[in-house]
Amino acid sequence: MEDRRRLEYATYEYNPTSIPPSRPRITADGPLLHVLNVTVRDSGPYELEATNDEGKTDAKIYINVQYPALIKDTSGNVSVPLGEDAVLECEVGGNPLLESMMKWRRSEFDFTNTEQKFGNQKAILKLFKVRRNDTGIFTCEVDNGIGVGASANVSLIVEAKPVIRKSKLLSIFAAKEGGTGVLKCEADGAPEVHFVWKKNRKDLQKAFGKYYNETEKGITNNLIL
Repeated sequence: MEDRRRLEYATYEYNPTSIPPSRPRITADGPLLHVLNVTVRDSGPYELEATNDEGKTDAKIYINVQYPALIKDTSGNVSVPLGEDAVLECEVGGNPLLESMMKWRRSEFDFTNTEQKFGNQKAILKLFKVRRNDTGIFTCEVDNGIGVGASANVSLIVEAKPVIRKSKLLSIFAAKEGGTGVLKCEADGAPEVHFVWKKNRKDLQKAFGKYYNETEKGITNNLIL
């Protein structure tokens, strides 16, 4: 009896579809299924049906396409009031993808007061009762060993009222008569700190022609007179 085996159909992402002979990338040759230039979209279960005069039988095959890790999205810049909890998120992808392949990093940062969770294609970093010096950039990293790993930065801003830095170097300044004097003030706070200089309760910014100030990086302000 002649064996009349043939490929009847295949399921693609759980949806049965016939594979036309004209489709060049995926072709069927009897019991063989040829997939050229495999992509992530080709992942999923495929079903083979073989028939002859005696009946038919089915077989299921799953194609697991592995690809490098990537970062799809992040929580972006996160602003949290001083003393509150902060949550930073990073949505990742890749195959394979295990918890051990994801991590959060920040140079010289103590992660003792934090909790890291990984799962459902997310890397989550929770910081408890944030402090002023928690402000900064955290890096989410993922590497599954295929190709080059991926990383993305997430900024944390701890909202707090300004605190002026006090030191002897900032408390006394000297200038020659007739010359230009520069008084410097440094303060930490978020959001961005705005400075106002006063003398005898009068706003020096309004004294046109004699005083002006300039701010550097949002933390240092120079009064020039």
